[in-house]
Amino acid sequence: MKLIVGLGNPGQQYELTRHNLGFLIVDRLAAQNSDCVGTRGLRFDNRAGSCGGAETVLAKPQTFMNLAAGRLSAC
Repeated sequence: MKLIVGLGNPGQQYELTRHNLGFLIVDRLAAQNSDCVGTRGLRFDNRAGSCGGAETVLAKPQTFMNLAAGRLSAC
């Protein structure tokens, strides 16, 4: 199984900015692979399916990048 995590910031104000390149790539991969099924969790927008014949999960974390980095450094 593969896990592809696209990093970015949630919200319309960030939607088409360079800071959301990871989200844009995950969205493009999901659009190109019609068997991807989406689910929305508390902290992730997930899609699962196959990509190039391999079972794949695409994830877009729904926390702001600066907040996530602060949580990681506190660990």
